[in-house]
Amino acid sequence: MTDLEVLLEDSKVLTNIYFGQGIPIKEGGISSGNHTEADMDALAAYGFDSIASIKEKTKEVFSSSMCKWLYERAFTGFKTDTTMQRARYYEDKDGRIMVKTDAEVYQNGAITYDLTTAKIVKRHKKQVTLTMQATVVTPGGLSRSDEIEVVAVKTADGWRLDSPTYFVYYSEEN
Repeated sequence: MTDLEVLLEDSKVLTNIYFGQGIPIKEGGISSGNHTEADMDALAAYGFDSIASIKEKTKEVFSSSMCKWLYERAFTGFKTDTTMQRARYYEDKDGRIMVKTDAEVYQNGAITYDLTTAKIVKRHKKQVTLTMQATVVTPGGLSRSDEIEVVAVKTADGWRLDSPTYFVYYSEEN
């Protein structure tokens, strides 16, 4: 596998956590406001056991600037000119991961990338921008393909993605 293939493959579960259905909630779990306790078994199936482990994997896949952007949206919240967006996830005082139940979902389904369609559209010494086809298949089997743009940057630790790796697709089927 090439560096890009590995990064894209590793980004799939992170894309789901940050922009997709997210960490599943625990059936019968405790709730606090619009957050409900995470299903830790489901999180373990993704290969994570904490917010720290999600952040660690994120650093292996995304650039430091993308990490900052992702962490704000997922773990700390952020402010726009008109609103304050609360974090999608937080750890409560007892160490439980709490999941925002009304988080906006940008990609409802599993994504695949067709690297046979990849084209370099910009190349610099330490940065490359590519376009390629990606397909999202929803849990109910609906699918949509679209062209996405992916930016990768060379860092001291190797290549990292410097752009989101999803496209907005949400079907009504949830």
